[in-house]
Amino acid sequence: YAVAVSVCHICKCIFNGAGTALTVSTMMHGEYGIEDVCLSLLNIVGKNGAHSKVMLPLNDEEIAELHHSAECLKNIIKEIKI
Repeated sequence: YAVAVSVCHICKCIFNGAGTALTVSTMMHGEYGIEDVCLSLLNIVGKNGAHSKVMLPLNDEEIAELHHSAECLKNIIKEIKI
């Protein structure tokens, strides 16, 4: 049920086009030094979908944890050969 509610909320944000800040998964292209993996970070979601990442100020420990998460996901993707 909670997943359906979340999907409906994202769809409403896309349809109303207002540009709402939501945590959604998008491909990383160098943000925080991370490439080629999707992570759930704060993005602006509007009529064109998720179009802008909101770059929050993170301390060194938080960036290291984000890098760890990215590496874990990359390793899983390699193992299942996606």
